[in-house]
Amino acid sequence: MIPNFYASKNYKYLAIVPALLVVASLFLIFFNGIPQGVDLKGGLLLTVQTSGAVDVAALQASVEKTGIVSSIRTFASPSGTGVEIELENNEKLGAMEEKVRALQVKDGLLRELEINASTAEGQELEKLAREQITLNAEIISEVQPLLTELDASYAGSDGHAAVRELVTTYGNSQDSYRNAVLAAVRSELSVDAYSFREVGPTLSRFFLEKSREILLYSFILAAIVVFIVFRSVVPSIAVILGAVIDIVVTLGAMSLFSLPLTLGSIAGLLMLIGFSLDTDVMLTMRVLKRKEGTASERAFSAFKTGALMNLTTIGAFGILALVGLYLQIPIYFQIGIVATIGGIVDFAATWGANAVLILRYAEK
Repeated sequence: MIPNFYASKNYKYLAIVPALLVVASLFLIFFNGIPQGVDLKGGLLLTVQTSGAVDVAALQASVEKTGIVSSIRTFASPSGTGVEIELENNEKLGAMEEKVRALQVKDGLLRELEINASTAEGQELEKLAREQITLNAEIISEVQPLLTELDASYAGSDGHAAVRELVTTYGNSQDSYRNAVLAAVRSELSVDAYSFREVGPTLSRFFLEKSREILLYSFILAAIVVFIVFRSVVPSIAVILGAVIDIVVTLGAMSLFSLPLTLGSIAGLLMLIGFSLDTDVMLTMRVLKRKEGTASERAFSAFKTGALMNLTTIGAFGILALVGLYLQIPIYFQIGIVATIGGIVDFAATWGANAVLILRYAEK
């Protein structure tokens, strides 16, 4: 039988553990950093299944002839040995991506001008015709140097055809780059199956910006809801503090164990915010809203319920992480491992820092 440690006059020392974890995590985050996956930093990820032996050093030397290798990781799977090869974005193709997208936008504007001109008359028709000629010439002038970089050319005067030629040539160049990487891999090991995952610099920046916004908005909305529920500053701060500790310490653990920040792990962090608020709100409601027994007894009762919630979460997401690792389903592993770490961290954050703050507030 676990004694009620909140009944001790020294229960406030429970907050030392989460405080030390936060300090250590902030140190890791700022000085060691958090690795980013292909989703957020861009690049090419090639996953290979092989039944043969893998010489990582030879494989890296071969692949580096085609591009800059960020990492190579091997893993065991039911079908043999798996290899994940991550390369940085091809500098030439990456720099051209935004220009190709911008020309596709201009191509769309040219089509709009043509549609509008088909129903216009008089001066309006003349104006649209001039705009078409100007935009068409602008497209041709911008397409030509890009095609030259890709060792191709276009001799016509149709802006639409020029953009189509550029998009096709650009796509063929991407395919050639992927095929060169795969050929370098095949030269070092037998490939039973493979898959590519590629994220360009434009899309990766978009993912990174939106991920930051979503995490920020989640905290703001959670703070508003919590304040409406409790209508008091200290309990509201205590509840939000628990969620902040969970996120900071989990990020610190990701830095320590080199777990990359990806769209999957960000989904796990968002789930962690919700789970943290569940346990923190449950604790706060029991201690401040109920009247039976003493505040420490109510806090310990909440601990017994919350501890079971923590353990079931750790168990469920731990199994998800193991399944994702064994079957090599990255999204399962990323969500599972982040939620598992977060569940362990939440145990210390809620029943250490949050519980101490709430009990001190209730006593005063």
